[in-house]
Amino acid sequence: MVVAVASLVALTLLVAGAIFGAYAGPRVVRVEQHVVAPAMNAAGFTPAIENLADMIGQNCPAIVTIQQDGRPPAKTAKGNAAPDHKKPTAAAARPLAGFLVSNDGYIVTSADAISDQGDIHVLLNDGRILDAIRAGTDPISGIGMLKIEGAGLPFLKLASSNFPRVGEWVVAVASPRGSGCTAAIGTISSDSIAQGDRLRTFVSVRPVLDSALVGAPLLGANGEVVGIVGLGSQDSDPDRSSSVLPAGSAGHIVSEMLRNGKPADNRFGIVADDLLPALAARLGVDGQRGAVISLIDADSAADRSGLQAGDLILAVSGTPVSGASELARALDTSDDSLSLDIVRMSKRLTVSLAASPSDKQ
Repeated sequence: MVVAVASLVALTLLVAGAIFGAYAGPRVVRVEQHVVAPAMNAAGFTPAIENLADMIGQNCPAIVTIQQDGRPPAKTAKGNAAPDHKKPTAAAARPLAGFLVSNDGYIVTSADAISDQGDIHVLLNDGRILDAIRAGTDPISGIGMLKIEGAGLPFLKLASSNFPRVGEWVVAVASPRGSGCTAAIGTISSDSIAQGDRLRTFVSVRPVLDSALVGAPLLGANGEVVGIVGLGSQDSDPDRSSSVLPAGSAGHIVSEMLRNGKPADNRFGIVADDLLPALAARLGVDGQRGAVISLIDADSAADRSGLQAGDLILAVSGTPVSGASELARALDTSDDSLSLDIVRMSKRLTVSLAASPSDKQ
């Protein structure tokens, strides 16, 4: 009798356990699914691939193609340029890449791609072709700016706090025919710090980008412009199109050109960037404050003094500087000689900066 009762109790517990497991089991599985899926999203796996087309589509309307006649305008009997209302088609003109940076029609492209002769037209992504005027160039960075007439135009913003890291996915976007965009996907393969370049800050992209993409925006995973293709490099570089000027370096120049129609006076030959966390970590100067040299004009006062891209400027003639804007104001002086307190490879140095008469603008 005792054995029978024990067997009945055991059977009852077994059945109850099976019933409980049937209800509880699926709940455990669902919990695991809810936990695993966000972890995959946070790591940027499948959703990053799925959203790439959406990201390109959202930014595509701000991408333009620049058409230049490639010939000087005809002259009238009085020596003035003769009016020519015929605009070239995409097939007849030499296409150049660029992108809108304001809703009223300012466009960033490559400075050396905009010659001083010939009419310039801009092919928008909706198929319109508009006349453009040259709004300015910056010889150190290679940034060129055009202006078209317009209002409420789509535009892209340059990232202010991003220094692309090796291994990041990026995409260069162009619109060669004014109808949709093309995309070249790659990764950041190296940077100027690793390569030891003395005069310029850049990141490299692999696979090698097509030369037609010089002047195009390089977009990060979140859709921000993290750099401009082919700018800040030496014209003789064989892989120039895969050398990218980071947005932090370009942003100060573009902002100055938008405000004043020209880059800031630069007789000392220094272009600087703010010391933001990603760049500070890459340079090994966490916890410091100052302005980082991003570009140095060859044969300038900065070049002759031995300054290098990546040097962190802490003070100018004893006055501390906390960022690129303060450094620009400190260098905007009538003094021909300055002393800079800098950090280079964790070492503090003082560098004398002397402008020659040929440096004055």
